[in-house]
Formats: sequence, C-alpha cells, structure tokens
Amino acid sequence: MSRTMIANQTKQAPLTLMGVFNFTLSDLNANKQGNLSKRQMRLAEASQPNVMVQLILLGHVGVIIGVMALIVLSSGATTERLLFLAGGSVIVLSPFLYAMSRMSTTQKGGLSSEDLQSGEVLSVCGAVLVRKAETIKQPHRIMIADKRFIIPKDALDLFNPEQGYCIYYASHSRKIVAVDEMR
Repeated sequence: MSRTMIANQTKQAPLTLMGVFNFTLSDLNANKQGNLSKRQMRLAEASQPNVMVQLILLGHVGVIIGVMALIVLSSGATTERLLFLAGGSVIVLSPFLYAMSRMSTTQKGGLSSEDLQSGEVLSVCGAVLVRKAETIKQPHRIMIADKRFIIPKDALDLFNPEQGYCIYYASHSRKIVAVDEMR
C-alpha cells in the first residue's frame, strides 16, 4: 500500500472520543481508579513549560527595565522621567506576567502543575447535554449532572444524547482526560 493511500485512509478515519480526548484503554483503566496514567503524566510533563525559558524571559525583562532606568538616571531624574520609568516598566512587565500565567497550563495536555502533583482524577456519570458555542470566541461545552466541561469542536457530534457517559477529569484544571460510555 502506498503512503498516499495510508494518509488518505487516516484522514477519512471516523473520529472517536478516544481520539479527540487522546486517551487509551490503559489510561481509562487508571482514570477509573482515580489516577492519571503514567502515559498521561508523561505527556503532560513533556508539555510543561521549561523553567529555563521562564528565567530567560525574566532576564530580558530585567535588562529592558535596567536600560530604561539608566536612560532616565543619566538624563537627570525628574518626576516626569521617573513616572516614565514606572510606566515603561509596567508596559514591559505586563506581557511577561501574562506569558507566565499562560505557562501554568500546558498547551498540549491542558493539565496544570497541580494536576501533575496530585495525579488525581475525578469522575461524574450520567446523561450528557451538549452546548454548542453561540459565537466563535465561546467554547463548546458539555454538562453532566452539576458539572460543566469545555470540549473541542471535534467532540460535538460524538456524544449520543440517548447514551449515558462517565467523564473522567483532572481534579484541579477540570480538563477531561477520558470518557467512557455507561452500559
């Protein structure tokens, strides 16, 4: 079979909850026991922000603020110039603080460092109500019992309204880690 045929078959493969939420049967078994699987932990740790990247960003911010301070001090420190330094420091520091806050949750796994430390998985079972986003900026959601979860667009049509589900989610970030149909 040629590579093109294999690629075309992969693109046409039907989506599954397992594929959309990126879990395996062994992940599901660990989640049913109330824990993240070793694989889920490894994937989440691999996508955790690197401390060295954070330190490099902090160093750059420090250098920029230092240069601004030297410019202000060398030209005579007046109230206006000190306000310029303070305002400039806030402007330079704001994107850094935003980037640092975004780094606490990973891009790939979406699990927080607290999720990785505890390794705890919670679950809720019952009928699922799918809420499609009304605008592009709003996330798609599912509701089950008294819990709400954000879901990717690919998962919208995968939940059967006549079927019950157990949703397994990380205890801190409330990110779905696995889904199982109730029998």
